[in-house]
Amino acid sequence: KFKDPDKFIIDRVSEQYLSFGRGNHSCIGASLVKRETEIAISVLLDLLPRLNLIDQDMQWSPRLGHRWLERLMVEKK
Repeated sequence: KFKDPDKFIIDRVSEQYLSFGRGNHSCIGASLVKRETEIAISVLLDLLPRLNLIDQDMQWSPRLGHRWLERLMVEKK
C-alpha cells in the first residue's frame, strides 16, 4: 500500500488507512485511538522538541491479524 512501509513517517498522508480495518472488520474505537495518538505525540513533541528517531531497523512482533512495533528508539538532542 505504501512506499517504505516499515519506516515511521509521522506526516504520511493517506485517505485509506489499513490499521483499523474496513467494513464489518473495522475497529469500533479506531477514531478515538487515532485522536489519542495525535494528542500524545503532540504533547510529547511540545515537551521534547528536539526528539529524534534513531536510525535503526524496526523490530516487529506478529499478532493475530496485525503486528506491533517492539520498540522505537529515540534520542533527545
